[in-house]
Amino acid sequence: MGRPPMVQGFRPFGGKEYAGNIEMLFEEYEALKLADYDMYPQARAAREMGVSRPTFTRIYDSALKKIAEAFVENKQIVLEGGAVAFDDEWFRCNNCKNTFKMPSQGKDVKQCPVCFYGDIEHVNEQVRRAQENKDKCECVECGHQVNHTPGIPCRDMTCPQCGGPMRRPGKRNS
Repeated sequence: MGRPPMVQGFRPFGGKEYAGNIEMLFEEYEALKLADYDMYPQARAAREMGVSRPTFTRIYDSALKKIAEAFVENKQIVLEGGAVAFDDEWFRCNNCKNTFKMPSQGKDVKQCPVCFYGDIEHVNEQVRRAQENKDKCECVECGHQVNHTPGIPCRDMTCPQCGGPMRRPGKRNS
């Protein structure tokens, strides 16, 4: 993937409060970008992503379903995680949310080049951490972690130790 999304997500406006979040993976975002923004045929988009055409179609369909769910159910879309590798080292400012890369001489990044804030995060590290957390569910109340069961959302599980609700590690309650 060439670059991470310029934003961290989208939220509805007007109407009632948000009904939660939908996590859209970076590869789902990339599939939408290649097919609908760059107007690549699916075969070319699949080659660009380094996946088979059927895999591209599954990723693309998943992204469309998430967008539809967000629109219909008044949910925020959060762009994060996924099985991606970026072509360059990307950073995101936690103050102004700017996404940027530094020239090769700027490997030791200390601050955002837009707002000069010092709280920045390496986007490649965000992806790595999300992959590590992908296979775990964490108790909201006691922090106990268990292996994730594919096909069962963590939010539908209860903690085997205290009976509390579960979530993906690092997620806020929504």
